[in-house]
Amino acid sequence: MTCYEDWAKWRNMRAETLVGDNGLVPVELSTQSLMAMDYWLSRFIIECRRKDGKPYPPSTLYNISASIQRELREVYGRTDVNILDKKDAHFSEFRKQLDSRMKELTNKGIGIHKDRADPVSEDDEIQLWEKGVIGHSDAQALSHGVFFYNCKVFGFRGGDEHRNLDVNQYSITMESGRKVLTFMGRNSKNVQGGLNQRKVEPKKIKQFESPENLRCVVKLFEKYLQSIPPTGPFYRKPLPNDVGGALNFS
Repeated sequence: MTCYEDWAKWRNMRAETLVGDNGLVPVELSTQSLMAMDYWLSRFIIECRRKDGKPYPPSTLYNISASIQRELREVYGRTDVNILDKKDAHFSEFRKQLDSRMKELTNKGIGIHKDRADPVSEDDEIQLWEKGVIGHSDAQALSHGVFFYNCKVFGFRGGDEHRNLDVNQYSITMESGRKVLTFMGRNSKNVQGGLNQRKVEPKKIKQFESPENLRCVVKLFEKYLQSIPPTGPFYRKPLPNDVGGALNFS
């Protein structure tokens, strides 16, 4: 709503607004009729810009629109305002202009390339091993390793997957003369196991051993599993002082 109000004040200082036939832009949008809202929001969505003068990305324009609707309904009690509802004919012009503006910005490449953290590259992974951040030598490096490969190999995303992880979800068996590490998933954000997901099975992922590879994921997990209790939480606090060459976890 602040974005709209700033635009209205800016527009009211423009010469073409002062001499135009439509009068000043209403800064208080909540008091306007549905017809007036549709008219002014249609112009707002085309002209609004960031403070540095650059256009908003398409997704931001949609979010601004949704926020204006939410504030009008929840703060000002305008439950008759449904600017994004395709069935509401009162705001057909606004939706037309929003759609047109979003397509125009997309065609110009604005908002297509999103800022996001780059995944860990193969070179980064090698450095983690070479610098001892991941490794078999101590409990801390081993702990880092299983966390890293839980994300990379087994696709952990949410914190709950790590937090609720149990030792019994892992097994190491032999297949075709090679060791294989199997991870059995349980309930997750996308797999709750309810009535609507009776036929949706939790993920089951296998990782085969690479006997010649010193950085073999199976070897890493095997050593970790041998160093912690056979039941209970998977993640254990690494202890700094290893006794007799053993890797200790609490």
